[in-house]
Amino acid sequence: MRRLALSLLLLALAVPRPAHALSPEEVARRLDPSVVRIFVLSPSGLETGTGFVVNREGMIATNYHVIAEHLEAGAEMFVTEGGIAEATRREAEVVAAFPGEDLALLKAKGLVRPPVFLADVRGEEPAKGATIYAIGFPGAGDRLGPVAEPSFTAGTVSRHFAGAWAEGGPEIPIIQHTAATNPGNSGGPLVDACGRVIAVNTQREAMMVLGPGGIPLVVDPIQGVFFASGASALVARLRERGIPFAPAAGPCRAGAGGLFAAAAEAHFLAFVIALVLGALGVGVAVYRPRPALAVVVRCGDLYEDCADAAERMMRRLRRGGEEVGELTLETGAPAPEPPGPGWVLEGTGCGGRRLRLKVTEAELRAARGGLVVGRKPRTADRALPDPSVARRHARLVLLDGGLGVRALKAAYETRVDGRALSPLDPPAALGEGAELCLCQARLKVMRG
Repeated sequence: MRRLALSLLLLALAVPRPAHALSPEEVARRLDPSVVRIFVLSPSGLETGTGFVVNREGMIATNYHVIAEHLEAGAEMFVTEGGIAEATRREAEVVAAFPGEDLALLKAKGLVRPPVFLADVRGEEPAKGATIYAIGFPGAGDRLGPVAEPSFTAGTVSRHFAGAWAEGGPEIPIIQHTAATNPGNSGGPLVDACGRVIAVNTQREAMMVLGPGGIPLVVDPIQGVFFASGASALVARLRERGIPFAPAAGPCRAGAGGLFAAAAEAHFLAFVIALVLGALGVGVAVYRPRPALAVVVRCGDLYEDCADAAERMMRRLRRGGEEVGELTLETGAPAPEPPGPGWVLEGTGCGGRRLRLKVTEAELRAARGGLVVGRKPRTADRALPDPSVARRHARLVLLDGGLGVRALKAAYETRVDGRALSPLDPPAALGEGAELCLCQARLKVMRG
């Protein structure tokens, strides 16, 4: 009987018990110390992302695209525990990378932070409408100076589905949610009301409006549509490599903590209503409308600088109090093609814009590792001025005496005669008449 009782007790203890919901303040207090900021010093400047600690050995989970420049171009990478001061920086190395799932694991030297609890809740995901929180370091938060602590936003689960980040990629669980994330939040945790990591924030939806010739005129953020990789994909990768982590099973239930959270939410709602009613009474006294600004930007073919130019003009107009401004960007003469035998890649991009670039055998033999093709001349050896192309999209190489190409960006499409390439694939041959597609840029290969 004692043995039976002991067995039943052990069985009861082994059954995953529901976690209890916490107040938003408690979730933030518990998770903040486990979230770190990732910096990558790429040729185009400083790029940032977010990561979170998964064990006490300094292991960090993040998105692959956050550290892609480090892997693909050798850019310097480090992790900070707050701000960007030298004392807070920790050297980090990539332990594993999974481009298809857009996940990566880093290890930071000397990092001592509490690990998060990873919820492997396949089949018991938070229901549609459940409260969730996003924690991370949005780059926009640096506008008034580098931030030393992560930002915290709240939202709800919109839906669960299985999908792939890129065509032909592995299918993983994805959560669509409404907790606001921005560039810099990538790789940060999406947590449930119990403070457990249920997903890794990965993408947001945005719409680019293109003008004549494929010129991007404005980026119009689509509101409330954000995507995160389900934590079960990360858990599976950790388990297959024998990497320890703190698991959390079972659903998140509203218990005593949930009651307090509900009460806090009710008080907060009452506060918001009172604030709105108060604002209606004093709005006339405190609201000072700012003059509308009309900015005309004539970019010609310099599509890459249009958005930056418009933003600079807006700042200048606001400082000066003007209401109308006009800016014209003149295009220079196209760069001369290199002399000598080689290959010409010619075709069209966004809006039917004509594209052409030439590489020579001599250049490819002299270049270490080949020539990088991208949309910016500052970050690539050969510029392909198309807004759909990544800054460092693909690498052209000599392959058995002919031309070959290797993909550099998992999140940007690279195809040869319809076959998709990933950064993990070997270079693909580009024979005479082959079609190379870099997102919306379609190029035919010719000897020239």
